[in-house]
Amino acid sequence: MPVFHPSAFVRDDAAPVAVRAGEERANVDITMRMMTTAVIGGQILDAGGYAPSDVEVWLTKAGASGVSASDRTIMRADGTFRLARVTPGRYLVAARAISGDMYRSSLGLPASAAKPTGTCKFAAEDVRVAGADVTGLTLRLRPCLQITGRVVFAPGAATALPAMSGAAVRLEADRSSGVPTFVPPRAPGKVGADDRFSLGEVGDLLPGTYRLQIDVPGLEVGRGWWLESGTAGGRDILDGPLEITAASPAVTEVVFTFTDRHTALAGALETGSRRQPHEYMVIAFPTNRDWWRTPFRRVRTARPDLKGRYEMQDLPPGEYYLAALTDLAPDDLRDSDFLASIASTGIRTTIGAGEQKTQNIRLALPASGR
Repeated sequence: MPVFHPSAFVRDDAAPVAVRAGEERANVDITMRMMTTAVIGGQILDAGGYAPSDVEVWLTKAGASGVSASDRTIMRADGTFRLARVTPGRYLVAARAISGDMYRSSLGLPASAAKPTGTCKFAAEDVRVAGADVTGLTLRLRPCLQITGRVVFAPGAATALPAMSGAAVRLEADRSSGVPTFVPPRAPGKVGADDRFSLGEVGDLLPGTYRLQIDVPGLEVGRGWWLESGTAGGRDILDGPLEITAASPAVTEVVFTFTDRHTALAGALETGSRRQPHEYMVIAFPTNRDWWRTPFRRVRTARPDLKGRYEMQDLPPGEYYLAALTDLAPDDLRDSDFLASIASTGIRTTIGAGEQKTQNIRLALPASGR
């Protein structure tokens, strides 16, 4: 199997090698290791039980980037396939059959119409490989998955609506979930004049866990409009990934809601020691531990000014812990164990939709008096 420096089978696990101008790097060794590989095999059929033509097969390993399996796939006329040299791990085996302008669009070629026409079908199976061959799979094609949605602005708001001509929705794989997720290069979904968008029309959306991000030019924190929520199936997908499975509906509807009712959490920090307030960092993080992970949008920091005043703009409504620390490493706020260690001494506070809340913090004086 291909091995990346120093001894990784997956490119994402490889160690980068930095080379300065005029430098010669020695001892950049690659250690070969023995690995038991396997074969994944089965058959691809359409809804009528027939073997389709012009099928692409993709193989994606959990935690790694998706790659085409064409270099290690044998496809036969009866729809059977064979993937060789597969290393142990969890994989998504996917097949895609597209035709017409949809096929041209998937290649980045211009189509004859603004919206691609043709057919798009896919099939996918989550497979675990542990050295032994995995055969006898049956992948049945079904209509391709799509994510569609709309942008909503809170009713009754007096602020002028932003121009949505440059707004776009981006889809990224959430590889921290341990679920194999394939994201081929794709253009973002543009928000139309009707405030709607769509993704996956050309079969570039396969089962997996994703994060959606909407970019609206000209928005500023604390001013004008801000993104309050993004919902799909009754849950906010801004705080956690959106999971798409092979059994999911053909179309997943997403709603992004913007509001001009800004939240603010502010107050004064009283240290009770010789340290000045501006030597501390005030931290706000949610009491819900499920949100102590990427994208950490509810974890915020603020440096108090010389008078001890701090302020945080546009915190999503909810319940938070507040803490103040002098020793804070850059990665601490993305460490759930670190957040758990300071939660017991934090102040609980709640902020509602559009609330401007004052929460003063007074630190206890240590027994040493310092």
